[in-house]
Amino acid sequence: MVQTGNGRGEIVGAAIIKNEDASTLQWVAKCFKQENSNACSKIRCFMSDKDLNERNAFIKWSETEDQYNHFYEILCKTAPDCVLNYFNKNWHSNRHEWSKYSMIKGNFGNLTNNIVESMNKQIKVITELRSTLCNFGKNFFALLKSQNQETNLKSATNYLKRLNLNDTEDNSIQQQYADYLTTYAYKKINKELSTYKRIVLSNYSPDTDESTIATKLSTYVTSSSQCSCHFFQSNNLPCRHIMAHRAFVNKPIFDHNLCANKWSKKYEVQLHETSSLGSTIISKIPVRSIKIVSQRRKALSERANDLIEISSLSTGETYKKKEELLDKLIEGWRQGRIGKIVFKDEFEPRCSRQK
Repeated sequence: MVQTGNGRGEIVGAAIIKNEDASTLQWVAKCFKQENSNACSKIRCFMSDKDLNERNAFIKWSETEDQYNHFYEILCKTAPDCVLNYFNKNWHSNRHEWSKYSMIKGNFGNLTNNIVESMNKQIKVITELRSTLCNFGKNFFALLKSQNQETNLKSATNYLKRLNLNDTEDNSIQQQYADYLTTYAYKKINKELSTYKRIVLSNYSPDTDESTIATKLSTYVTSSSQCSCHFFQSNNLPCRHIMAHRAFVNKPIFDHNLCANKWSKKYEVQLHETSSLGSTIISKIPVRSIKIVSQRRKALSERANDLIEISSLSTGETYKKKEELLDKLIEGWRQGRIGKIVFKDEFEPRCSRQK
């Protein structure tokens, strides 16, 4: 799955597997690479599912390697030996594979697989438990088509809509970025645009076009087009530090070259262009919705409650006959038989006509 310029997840490959052992996943990766060799050459990292609270906790707090080392020292001083030994064996030795500071480059702000999990939930909604492979395939491709149509619609809407701002110097810069970027990308840099004037630069070097910016958490090296901060490294969008540096050296704050091509409205539309059709045929096909188990239980429960209420009002011989009828119905259904109920007032007129 990839993330579009609008922040939506889009499926680019899927595999139905029985288990997730190493050999199976290697086969999946090999097949995907064979079909997408050009795209795979541009992939920087892979993210796999790993639902562990320990990993999420360390990812949350360690934005730089110095911060990680600081928290690791605290862990060494406070944690029991058994905990520390476990962490050193299973986590510390491969920290560059999961720590936040090692994952920031080009991850577009994603530190979890929430986009994938969101899609998994939708698949579970439309797919009935223990359904056949054929039914699963039909439901999956129906969902895929619906998702693609929704993505195309959002891309078109995003391209046609224009964010209008008041005519001021600051808003003019914001308007330029708003016109160039997708709505999702513009929301990312909107805060950067509103705070760059408060940034204080130091140690500016005209020869290298670099300056230093010190914050409470870290010190960044920035220039007119590069910055070592988390935001720029992660999103490939201009950060407040680059904007402050460009303002200091009298360069325009807006420069589309500072933004990754994937964030532009034009690129987003190009990815979702559809060929024009010579003629359009609109038809309405009746579709019978397939209820899942919980929906069927709810529907039958309402009918069963009505049956209980009506039957409980009967007394004597009438109640006994209704009870016997229900027993026969239940036993017949257990045997897989489907019967037909004929009431007495429906049966007698037929007999009289035959006579």
